Amino acid sequence: MATEIEIFHIGEVILADLLGELAGRGELRIPCVAHPQCTLEGVFAAAGVHGKLEFQSNVSLLPVADRQTNLLFDGTHCVDLLAYSEAGVAAVAFEAKLGLERLSRSEFEKRFLLELSASPKARRIKGSMVAILSHRCVDGVDVLRLRAALEPPREIAQPWVLVVRRATWTRWSRPNDSPPELGPDAHVVCFDDVAAAHGDARAFDALVRRAVGDGFAEAWELNFDRGDGSESA
Repeated sequence: MATEIEIFHIGEVILADLLGELAGRGELRIPCVAHPQCTLEGVFAAAGVHGKLEFQSNVSLLPVADRQTNLLFDGTHCVDLLAYSEAGVAAVAFEAKLGLERLSRSEFEKRFLLELSASPKARRIKGSMVAILSHRCVDGVDVLRLRAALEPPREIAQPWVLVVRRATWTRWSRPNDSPPELGPDAHVVCFDDVAAAHGDARAFDALVRRAVGDGFAEAWELNFDRGDGSESA
C-alpha cells in the first residue's frame, strides 16, 4: 500500500529506533563511507561515548556563552539525532538528509554549508545545523562550544555524522563529482546501510509501523464535536 509519508518526514525518529535496536544488539559496525576502515562504532569510541547508548531525536542547543559574548540559537537549531550514554558527558550529533532531490554537491553546499554569522543586535547564530557542526566558529568566537539541551546537558563531540541515502553518496562519488567539504571531523553513513544492518524489508516496515503508531486523534486531542452536540459518524 502506497503512503504519502516520505522518509524525510519521519527520518530522525526512524533512524533513532534503528540505531537503538542495533546498539542493543552490539551491531554498530556500520561503515563510514567517507573514511576507509572507519565505522560508526569507531566514531563513538573516538568521541568518548561509551556504555549503553541512548538515541534522541530533535534535541535543541543551549546558548553559547563565554566572557565576551552570549550567543543564542534559534528554534530551528536542533540536532536531528543525538547519541549519548547516561554515564558520559559527551554526545555524538547526527544530521540526516534523506531526500533524493537537490542534494548535488553544489546544491548541498549552497543549502547547508554557508558560513555562519551572528546577528549583531539579537546575537543569534545564523546558519544551518550542518554548517554549525562543520565550521564550529563564528565572528567573535573562535570555537563554538556546543551543548545539547538534555538533563544533564551533554557536550557535543567534535566527531559528527551525516546520514544520507546510498544514492546520494553514489552521486557524490562519480568521477566528475565529489562529496561536499564537510570538515575533518565529519563522518558519512548511508541510511540504507543502517536499514540493512537492522534486517530485511519486512523488519524495516515493522519498525516504521511501531514508530508511527496509531491513536493520532487522541494524541492530538482532536475534537470531533460538530458544534450541535453530536459527533461525526
